[in-house]
Amino acid sequence: MGEIIVANNSSSAITPVSITTFVANLMTQPTEVTASVIDPYSNKVIKLSAIFPEKILLNNDKKTYQLEVVITYNHDGKTETIKKSSSFSVLGRNAITWQDKRLLSAFVTPNEEVLIEYNKKADVIFRNTSGFGLHRNMLKALQIYTLMSEGGIGYSADPAQNFATASLTPDVLDYLQFPMETLKRKGGDCDDLVALLAALLENGGVPTAYIDLPGHVMLAFESDIKPVDLAANGISPKEVIIVGDKVWIPLEATMIGSKNFMIAWKSGADRFYKALTSGQFPELIPFADAWNIYQPAAFQPEGFSDAPTSGKKVIDSYDTMVAQLVEKTKKEAIAEMKNRYFSEVNNVHVKNKYAMLLAQTGHMPDAETIYMEALKLSPENANILNNLGNIYFLQGNNEKARQHYELASHADESDAGILINLCKTCLALGDKIAAKSSLQKAIAIDPEMAYIYADLNTQLK
Repeated sequence: MGEIIVANNSSSAITPVSITTFVANLMTQPTEVTASVIDPYSNKVIKLSAIFPEKILLNNDKKTYQLEVVITYNHDGKTETIKKSSSFSVLGRNAITWQDKRLLSAFVTPNEEVLIEYNKKADVIFRNTSGFGLHRNMLKALQIYTLMSEGGIGYSADPAQNFATASLTPDVLDYLQFPMETLKRKGGDCDDLVALLAALLENGGVPTAYIDLPGHVMLAFESDIKPVDLAANGISPKEVIIVGDKVWIPLEATMIGSKNFMIAWKSGADRFYKALTSGQFPELIPFADAWNIYQPAAFQPEGFSDAPTSGKKVIDSYDTMVAQLVEKTKKEAIAEMKNRYFSEVNNVHVKNKYAMLLAQTGHMPDAETIYMEALKLSPENANILNNLGNIYFLQGNNEKARQHYELASHADESDAGILINLCKTCLALGDKIAAKSSLQKAIAIDPEMAYIYADLNTQLK
C-alpha cells in the first residue's frame, strides 16, 4: 500500500525486530512486514502492506483513514520503538482508473456462490435441449447470453462517467460494477457487462478474455476449436481472433438484450478487425493471465440472490440461435449426412440425423418426408415419433403433433421430454386436463421438470 524510508545515521547497524501497520476503524489487527539489516550511514526503502478485511468493500464512497506504522528495532544492544502516522484515502469499491486495463480482472468474480447457483440452474434449464454436435464452449456462451437477454439485462450508460471517456484518460476515475451488482440492477456499461459475462462463463468452465480497444472493451471466449478446423466448422478467420493455437470468439456485450448472439459475434469481430486494419492494435488479454497480477475481489450485495429466467420463451430463443449456429457451422455435416442418406437407404439412424439437421436449419417439408421414411422402417421408434411431433407442432398442426407425441410416449414411457411436448400441444389445443396430466407424469419421472417448466404449471392453474 506504500513505503517508508528508514535512515541509519549511526556507525553501527540497525536490526529491525518488527514493522507493523495498522488502520484504526478498518483493521482488526496489525499487519507485520519484514525488513533486513540497515547498514551504518545508509537509507533503506521498506515496502509496507496492510491486510484489509472484506468489509472494506462495503465502502460506497471515498473515505479518509489514519495509518500508524510501528518500527521496533535493535541498535547498540538496545530495543527501541518508533511510531509514525499518516492519513490516506480509500476510494469506493467501484472506483477504478484505466492506467492498467488488467485491473478489470479484479471485478471478474467467478467463484461467488450466487453465480455458481445461477450456472447450476442454467444447466438444468438447457439440459434437455439439443446441441447438435456444436462445441460445448460455444453452446455455454449462447446459453448465458440467452439467459442474460431474456432476464432483462442490457446496456445502460454510466450517468457519471462513461467508459469511452474514462478509458482514454487514465487519471480519471471510472465506476465499475461487480457482476452481482449488474445482475441486481439489470444493466450496466460495456465494462460492467463484460465483467458479468466473463464471470458467468468462467464459472461455467469457459475461458474468457477482454479485448482492449480505444474507448471500448469487448469480451472474447475460447471456442475450443483449433485454427486448422475453422473451415470445417464453417468459420472464417476474420470472424475470430487466433492467438497461438487458440481460437477466441469476440462478443459485443453491449448488444445483450437487444440483438441476438450471432449479431453480437459479428459486430465484435467487425469492430476488432476494423481497429486492427486502422493501426490501433487492439489487445486480447485472457483473464487467467490478468489474475496473476490482480486477484478478483469478493463482493456480493447483502441479501441478494438471483436465478436465471426459465420457460418457453427462453428455450425458444435459445433454439432459434442454435439453429443459426447449426446452419453456419454444420454445412459440411449436412452435406455428409445427405450423401449417407442416398447411399444408406435403409439406415434409420442416418435418416433421423439428416432430418434433424434439416429441421434445425428450417427445411421442415424435407425433414418431414425423411422422418416418414424412417418411421416406415421403424414404426415404434419413440425418437422419430417425437421428432415428427416437433415438426407438426412448429408448423402449427397441433392435432397431428398430439397424435405423434402420444405414440412416442407409449413407445418410451420413461422419457419426460416427450411428455412435456405433449403437455405443450394439449395446452395449445385448449385441453388443460390432458396437459396437466402430462406435466404431472413428466415431473414424476424427472422432478427438475417442475423448475424448468414452471411457466407451464402457471398456465395450467
